Amino acid sequence: MIRFHSITSRILATYFVVVLCSIIITALAFHSILYNDLERRAVMGLSRQSKDIAAGLARHNPNLDLSLERTDQQQIAVFFPGPPIVSQYLIANPERVIIYSSSAQFAAGDNLTEVLPKWDNNATPDHVPFRVFRSGTFIAVEENIVSRDDVIVGSVVSYAEISALKTLNRDIVALLFKSLVIALAVAIPVALLLSRQLIKPINSLREYARAIAQRRFEVRLKTNSADELAELAQTFNEMAVQLERYDAGFRHFFQSTSHELKTPLMSIQGYAEGIRDGIFTGSQAEQGLEVISRECQRLKGIVEEMINITRYQFTEGKDRLEQCAVKQVMSDTIESLNGYAAENGVAVSADLQEIEIISNSEQLRRLFSNVLANGIRHAASQVEVKARILPDKWVKISVADDGPGFTPQDLEHAFDYFYKGPQGHTGLGLSIAKIIVEAQHGEIKIMNRREGGALVQITLPFSASA
Repeated sequence: MIRFHSITSRILATYFVVVLCSIIITALAFHSILYNDLERRAVMGLSRQSKDIAAGLARHNPNLDLSLERTDQQQIAVFFPGPPIVSQYLIANPERVIIYSSSAQFAAGDNLTEVLPKWDNNATPDHVPFRVFRSGTFIAVEENIVSRDDVIVGSVVSYAEISALKTLNRDIVALLFKSLVIALAVAIPVALLLSRQLIKPINSLREYARAIAQRRFEVRLKTNSADELAELAQTFNEMAVQLERYDAGFRHFFQSTSHELKTPLMSIQGYAEGIRDGIFTGSQAEQGLEVISRECQRLKGIVEEMINITRYQFTEGKDRLEQCAVKQVMSDTIESLNGYAAENGVAVSADLQEIEIISNSEQLRRLFSNVLANGIRHAASQVEVKARILPDKWVKISVADDGPGFTPQDLEHAFDYFYKGPQGHTGLGLSIAKIIVEAQHGEIKIMNRREGGALVQITLPFSASA
């Protein structure tokens, strides 16, 4: 059963309209072309007829000694494919008086000058020996009768009715139209079969989309061809892989978030209820309030980082792209963290080239701040920052410290949400850094230096829209 608004019905309707228009245009064009061809054939046939009659009279009856009475037995038929078109003819003397007529339409004794001028004498090329006349009723060809001594002794006018040509033309066009209708009747079922074959992969895509909507990301589309639909199916499969990865990451993020928020909330609840019920008094109450304040600050930091994560993931930093000087942004970041570095007894040195890229300055500051703060937190005494231009319009920023370096577990999970090392803070710093870098179509890597300490390498393109 074909639904009215389905793609199959639209394909069939479109196919039917195209074929119908083709039939109409073909019939109209064929009608005009065919009629012109029929008229041309009629002229040639009438010319041959007039020429044959004129030649016969010139050989056997040059004096045109003919009876003035009409005889119907000498009519000549000009044949075409289909029914014959019967022509008539007139014979006139040098004075252009009709001396013989094969039909009653023109009487013997009439003058051609009274008959032919009523018709439209079309201009005929000089190399054509005959003259063509047309009216709304007849088409005629006049051929001179030339004697052996090249004297014009009269003329023969062969003519046929225009209506006969039009009838023949109409009959042939009707046959053509019938054949096209039969072709259409045969083509529609074929189009139906082809449309079903075309719709079949689309139906598969629809079922696949439903499976994705139900979070069944393990389902995959099979691609057995190399056409555009196969490319679309491959794109759907890639989308499913990305959605599965994103869904798993988001589940993990919310699970980690719930776990991370649960601990400080339990501490806050416990101390708040203890103070309320009078369990904690004096110094214990003051200590409880201190814990509540500290845990509230921690919760605030976590919530702010979560907001940053969602903002960076969905905007990708492309809403405010601008020309950014990497050296200036990094210098500003180092200056803002000087107090934190001094508090930890860490010196920060920078070796930066003058580099400008198209990016989001706010996200660059967040990226550099997270990575640099992480280095300062784990460094023993020094953090080194470098920025270099790589071939093919890439920029490489490295942040190295002289701390204990990354543990094997750090190297595997450092970018996971809420993963914290021995001196970790919220566990979201490097996760946010990775989101920012990937949104800018770059790459971030962590490793341990040979001389000891941790190394973070960030590679960014000259343009975030690359």
